[in-house]
Amino acid sequence: MMTGTQSPDLRRQSLAAIKRRSLLCFAIPGVILAYLVYVFFAFEVRDTLEDVKLDNAAILVGDSYSYKTEVSHNNRSGHYVVAIEGEKKGRYAPSAHPAWVAIDGENADIDLTDGYRVIIRDREVTFTIPGYGQIVALPTRRGVEVDLPDGPLPSWINLSKTRLNVKTPNGRISVTKAKTTIFRYFFGWELFWFTLDSPYNGLGITELVSLALSNERNENGQTHALAIFLDFWFNPMWRHGEVAWALVETVLMAFLGTIGAACLALPLGFLSA
Repeated sequence: MMTGTQSPDLRRQSLAAIKRRSLLCFAIPGVILAYLVYVFFAFEVRDTLEDVKLDNAAILVGDSYSYKTEVSHNNRSGHYVVAIEGEKKGRYAPSAHPAWVAIDGENADIDLTDGYRVIIRDREVTFTIPGYGQIVALPTRRGVEVDLPDGPLPSWINLSKTRLNVKTPNGRISVTKAKTTIFRYFFGWELFWFTLDSPYNGLGITELVSLALSNERNENGQTHALAIFLDFWFNPMWRHGEVAWALVETVLMAFLGTIGAACLALPLGFLSA
């Protein structure tokens, strides 16, 4: 039975415990906040945030749901390369360039739609932009000579002595002493199913299904169903087979790890009981 002298002591102990817990509830967030403030200044987070280029971030985000086709011109040799994502495995054959790219020797006419057009004559680049005018760039040994329409320099033009970068809704262009590159963006994941060297590239779903269900064989003696699967599975751009095997390995390792932990924990649980 509790006495009269014990009751005040218990009350004081309870109040002291509640006070300690209250202080602890404020102390832990305070320590975490102090640590974050220290990290913010010690690692110069503010300077890092100031150096962040949102334009580059926007390009990276755009790359997650779109792809780009690059038209590159070597300003020294005059050679052109048209490739998806600039990849060697995504290069178009010289006789199979996209319809919006016309190349004749060292000259090129690139239609970016809606009036946006890039014309290359020898090394001189003319970029026509509706509502702004023409930008003319000439790569030389000293750098890049640029002729712009009258008026202030727009924010979407980045210009220096050795480089010209122009970003528009219909595409981008980069001109340096050595190379001129035009980027045109498209929605989707190009070459996800088949690469350009596959005979099934560009075929519609109905054509693929028709070939897969037919008894015809390709030039290698394979059925079209098998050839379609192999071209997809061993796609050198997306590497579907390797990705699938990596996922299987991940799931398998997680399963084996869980089973191993359970086999070890079960006898230990009985022993501890």
